[in-house]
Amino acid sequence: MNRSDQAASAKRCRKEQEIMPKHAVLMMVQLPPPAHGAAITNQRLASSRRIRDEFDLNVLPVQLARSIDDTNRFALSKIIRLSGHVVRLLFALVFRPPGVVLYTLPSTGYAYLGGIVLLGVVKGLGFPHILQMRCRGIRRTAERSALHRALCRWAFSKAWVILLSPRVFDDVSEFVRDEQVYYLPDALPDPCREIRLPDRPARRIPHILFLSHLFETKGPLVLLSALEILKRRGVPFRATFVGEPGDIALQVFRERIDALGLSEEVRYAGPAYGARKAEFMLDADIFAFPTFYPQEVFPGVLLEAMAYSLPLVTTGEAAIPEIVDEGSSGYMVAARDAGALADALEKLARNPDLRQRLGRAARARFLARFQFDRCESCLAEILRDVLLRAATAPVERTTLNQAGGISITRHKADT
Repeated sequence: MNRSDQAASAKRCRKEQEIMPKHAVLMMVQLPPPAHGAAITNQRLASSRRIRDEFDLNVLPVQLARSIDDTNRFALSKIIRLSGHVVRLLFALVFRPPGVVLYTLPSTGYAYLGGIVLLGVVKGLGFPHILQMRCRGIRRTAERSALHRALCRWAFSKAWVILLSPRVFDDVSEFVRDEQVYYLPDALPDPCREIRLPDRPARRIPHILFLSHLFETKGPLVLLSALEILKRRGVPFRATFVGEPGDIALQVFRERIDALGLSEEVRYAGPAYGARKAEFMLDADIFAFPTFYPQEVFPGVLLEAMAYSLPLVTTGEAAIPEIVDEGSSGYMVAARDAGALADALEKLARNPDLRQRLGRAARARFLARFQFDRCESCLAEILRDVLLRAATAPVERTTLNQAGGISITRHKADT
């Protein structure tokens, strides 16, 4: 075949791909608000041009809580919103039937119970489904009662599962087999792609940044205790806490700062998004995130700090050891250990060259492993594989009959 024939053949292939029907995928995800790591990542995937180019993507936002404070509370309004989600889900499944449903299933609390209701609709109508687990907590939920354990077993039966890391497989290992599981680490677009990161000056007084909601389990109070230790040791620093108030009342947080004698070194800057958040990242020298959040898996804020060439000081919770290269891009310390946290911070605070070396390594690691296009490609590959596996298994399908009613048929796709 000569070059002109090859070009013509390639052109025909492209045209065939353009006219081939796309596989339909229904994505059921929580989107902001409230703005937290999982919701922001879901939004990126739901808006992905790469995914939309390959699949007929239908996004169904699932939103029971309207704010961070509302997350773990029961309210009648949540039942009303859940009822609306059930109706919209039925319409999506019946009038735009997908080849597979991708659902980000909550792992604990009232959100989990609401998720079970929605999952029941998907399972009841026989659609192949993938459960994407962004948080830990299934094991704790199952241990609450025999009923919760039975619900967990039912939820994961006949489902494919996406986990962020093999390190959290034990959270669902009672209910899933290895062959059901795919692994897809989180990633994000490079926030510094269009800017030139400035060389951070070797400041005598380094700037330590904490950026997260002010939940106790995210570690802000532990960090304050570590900063008080640094001050007693005579280590110069300034620190900024950025984020929405959580279960720590703002007045209580400020009183703790004053009680520890840190009012001159520490400030709370409130929440920050977009350009304002970038300003804090660019002005920082060290990123501290001493989390012990029980549902933590793959904190996106660590990836973001790496993208800004910040050395990390964090804990070894869940999949964080896959993010941080210990001693090369940052340090991991024991959770709740203010002394160990202070030691790691002091090492960086007293050594500007070490800060810059670890910061450069952090950005290099981000570029090599955690850019969003890799995540898009991996998700597309998972969807293709599940669609293929689902097509070879007998499944029930919900369709509209000629009279306009719902009929459920069981068939096996030709292979």
